[in-house]
Amino acid sequence: MKKISALISGILACIMILTACDAKTTDGTSSEEGKRSGDFPILGMQGVDAADMFTDRDLDTGYEDAAAGHVTLNGRSAESDTDAVQIADGIITITEEGTYVLSGTLNDGMVVVDAEKTDKIQLVLNGVSIRSSTSAAIYVKQADKVFITLADGTQNSLQNGGQYVNLDDSNIDAVVFSKDDLTFNGTGAVTINGAANGHGVVSKDDLVIADGTYEIVAASHGLSGKDSVRIAGSSFAITAGKDGIHAENDENTDSGFLYIANGKFSITSGGDGLSGEGFVQVDDGCFDIISGGGTAAAAQTAEEDAASAKAVKGTGGLYLNGGSFTIDSARNLPRALSAHPLRHRAQGVPLPWWMLKATR
Repeated sequence: MKKISALISGILACIMILTACDAKTTDGTSSEEGKRSGDFPILGMQGVDAADMFTDRDLDTGYEDAAAGHVTLNGRSAESDTDAVQIADGIITITEEGTYVLSGTLNDGMVVVDAEKTDKIQLVLNGVSIRSSTSAAIYVKQADKVFITLADGTQNSLQNGGQYVNLDDSNIDAVVFSKDDLTFNGTGAVTINGAANGHGVVSKDDLVIADGTYEIVAASHGLSGKDSVRIAGSSFAITAGKDGIHAENDENTDSGFLYIANGKFSITSGGDGLSGEGFVQVDDGCFDIISGGGTAAAAQTAEEDAASAKAVKGTGGLYLNGGSFTIDSARNLPRALSAHPLRHRAQGVPLPWWMLKATR
């Protein structure tokens, strides 16, 4: 049987030190295999340092409600208590630096951030439901960085109805689409539905997710970051037509990497489960990945002809410093875990791919 049940906690027992799947930190498409050779330029023997991956503000979910602007969504439109928010034809546009607390339901509209290039903006989702039939539910057109905070104890919903009509020169193709750095944080939950078309979340710069619970359904990639995707202490259920989590930058080979400090991940993907054109580094976490339709698809499709459908793919390098993986992949080992170079670390010592074993 070709089914791969790659339980690294058992397979590498006495080789790799693993932590429990529910551990959380307080700190914090595809191209051909072998496209890049050698170590990723910024990597040392231990990979990147978690302390360099997240800013203090990425991890800070606090805000002063009294000093914040408030936006109340009310079906087809909205109301706000600040002049920094413009409302017209179901489009809520935020134009100045600050914190904005959003609540209520918007049946067919969107939230747009269009501020100065130096502005940092925090959007607090306090029990919102936003659906856009023709574009992103949240679109960051311009800012220095946007923080989307999921308020504690809240359930939020963001959805695209199946079409993306360009509003400007941007090719908007995700339920949450950002042209600049984007961070999700907070302890609340959000459902992101792009099942009919496009991606779940796209950032054209860095995409950071620090805490929160995410249910994502996307026709294409679930999460996508151009410069990087960086994740800490979050829980994900991702169903994606292409890659579950994808990082790629064709213009800068020092970018396009995926870093995971820890978290819980349940990923079903038509393409790769985790994909980083630069590199993929996993320090900890619990991963349940079905890629490329799993073994059922492998039985029907010649491996040479199949699209990339690896559980974990790091074109510039794969660094597994810890974590527990359950993998059902259309690719058998070693192709289910693909990289150049591939390193599984035991107390800092790189291990070759063949030390990974699997039951079939």
